[in-house]
Amino acid sequence: MVVNRLKLTRGTELGGDYPPHIDWIFWEASENWQVIAAFCIDRVYGHCYRYFEGAAPLAFEGGSRMRKKITGFKNYRAIAKEFVEHHVERQLEERKREAANQLQKLENDRLKEPVNSDMSLEKERRNDRERKRLKEALVARRISEQTKPGEQKPEQTASTYAQYAGLHTQDQQYKNEALDQLIVRRHFVQNVVVQVIERHFMDALDDVIPSG
Repeated sequence: MVVNRLKLTRGTELGGDYPPHIDWIFWEASENWQVIAAFCIDRVYGHCYRYFEGAAPLAFEGGSRMRKKITGFKNYRAIAKEFVEHHVERQLEERKREAANQLQKLENDRLKEPVNSDMSLEKERRNDRERKRLKEALVARRISEQTKPGEQKPEQTASTYAQYAGLHTQDQQYKNEALDQLIVRRHFVQNVVVQVIERHFMDALDDVIPSG
């Protein structure tokens, strides 16, 4: 999608330069990220709810099924059902609301104009490009050394080297920008996992069950 949008909206910028409207392309490409993340929140909520639905009867039953000895409540299933519906569900709903609020903060950040550089993002982007440049260099070297029997090895210039490495067209610039967008997406996913899911659902999940 990003590559096609860059091709269709190219302006008067020189080849190899980023277009001035790159922010708009990013916002367009990432407009559904919040929807997808919200769906993940619902899935996590559902998994947590089903976990407590299965765990609560075991907790109120007590004893050991292997030894056929029950030390808990005789009507443990009914008690567990009431506990989940009136206590666990309320606790999970509150965590779900907090997670949604945190997700909205990430969405607000996504919609802002890029101002400050994220060092971890820039480091990953630099490492990714360096790995790609090494791969391109190795490909260019391999192609430049290929000659048929009896043929003289052609003279190598900066232009031919760039051609072998796939760096001589504007399409390559589009692909590089698309790769940068994938790195940004990975960081967004990481932020959702850590700041939304782990912080508001998984951290201290045992607090949902009252002690004592």
